[in-house]
Amino acid sequence: VGVGSAADISVSPTLPPDGWRMVLKWDKKPFDLDSHMYFGPYGTMCHMYWAKTRVMCKTGAAAILDVDDTNGYGPETTTLKHVGYCEAPPGNDVDCKMNFIIHNYSRNPDLASSGAVVTLYNGDREVGKYKAGVDGFIEGDMWHVFTLDDPSGAVEPASLLHFNHRHREHHNLLANAPKKH
Repeated sequence: VGVGSAADISVSPTLPPDGWRMVLKWDKKPFDLDSHMYFGPYGTMCHMYWAKTRVMCKTGAAAILDVDDTNGYGPETTTLKHVGYCEAPPGNDVDCKMNFIIHNYSRNPDLASSGAVVTLYNGDREVGKYKAGVDGFIEGDMWHVFTLDDPSGAVEPASLLHFNHRHREHHNLLANAPKKH
């Protein structure tokens, strides 16, 4: 079976009820799409991506970049653990939102032409499937895919209105991230 062919499938092990997994697949080009998970206000509480593949956040949730694919097709997988327990400590305000964003590291072709699809799993079920150029929104080389609310487990496709006040911070975090060699 050829990579990227119709018979190419991903196997995702069953997760515990507080476990989530995102599986990103795309076409042969671009070669490198990168998964980013931002936690909290403006993504400043935690940021999981290729240079920081394991993060444990103050909310108790953990994110792990299981596979970082850099040669086309994917899959690139991200696993979240301990989701559903976010609480603000007394006197503190904690944003329990998690934002999943794909960065087109290769930049060519653009995300809308990449054939990118994110499949979201929770526990033993598929929760949703998101397609670049159809779901969420694309801004430059970033595809804002969805927001996951911890502790409710509610998932919403990203909307420009919801992210408008946050996207500049995400761009700044990416701009300041180390570069791949």
